[in-house]
Amino acid sequence: MATDGERDFSLQLGVPTNFFRLGCTSYIQAVLFYLTHRKKLQQYDLIHCFVEPYAPFAMYLSRLLHIPFFITVHGSYAVRTLGNDWFGMMQRHAYRAAAKIFCVSTYTQTALLKRIDVTNTEVIPNGINSSVFKKRIRTSNKQIILGVGALKKRKGFHLVIDAMPEVLRAIPDATYYLVGDDSNKEYVGMLQQRIAELGLTHSVQICGQLSEEKLHELYSEAALFVLTSVSTENDFEGFGLVFLEANAVGIPVIGMKGSGAEQAIKDGYSGLLIEENNVTDLSAKIVQVLADKSGAEALVANGYNWATAHDWSRIVEKYLELYSSGPID
Repeated sequence: MATDGERDFSLQLGVPTNFFRLGCTSYIQAVLFYLTHRKKLQQYDLIHCFVEPYAPFAMYLSRLLHIPFFITVHGSYAVRTLGNDWFGMMQRHAYRAAAKIFCVSTYTQTALLKRIDVTNTEVIPNGINSSVFKKRIRTSNKQIILGVGALKKRKGFHLVIDAMPEVLRAIPDATYYLVGDDSNKEYVGMLQQRIAELGLTHSVQICGQLSEEKLHELYSEAALFVLTSVSTENDFEGFGLVFLEANAVGIPVIGMKGSGAEQAIKDGYSGLLIEENNVTDLSAKIVQVLADKSGAEALVANGYNWATAHDWSRIVEKYLELYSSGPID
């Protein structure tokens, strides 16, 4: 279940597949949709739910249609709904009834299994459409550090700001650009205050949302992509698709352990991982990438291979294999 009605997709895997994509904003809307389209839905072989809170609806729909259902769980919402209220009970029931629960990372799988005892989980990472990314030929020598994501505490932008004074001692012309939705005024205000306190007004720029053209320009100039997502019990980064996207255009990446970045980055190969919440380790690894040109070039080459290995055409093969392996009743 996702969005936008019906399409035919050729997966170029020798398996032509017809998908009906259902996107609803409420359970009432989902039920009405089923009642309207129940005859059409009879022709399908399985249900795949990609939005965790809709897993109970997927379960009931699978029973009505007598077909199996699968769930993909991503990050926070994989566990946030598993409370002791009635909805949490429904969610647990759905997880146990699913033919398979696909987790986008080992981190998400571990977080889920801490909260519910199930034996039907498999890890399948997220993928990218590598054909839409063009590996750049970098002509700029600017030491630009780029971070892209919603400007909120969980994305960990504050850790990079705290690392910048040490980075600047080794790389005086380094500049950190923060790009993303800046509607969280409290967090953005805290970042601005911290920038001022550390005397970084000329070295850190909060850009907010940018046009595609401007963002593309930054990607073409960036020497390094850094995102240090912070995890709490019920709020965490399940994967980190931005790392693969940066790898695909030829930018070395740094992420943080204790999150789904551990799945998105092959440490020492496609990028570097820092110890959780360790600003000293972060500043050292930023300097390492910016100062060691040959090391950075190796990360770029390996990162590109890593990104293409996560092309959706390859990821889909894993899904198809597990669709057919069941268990399917």
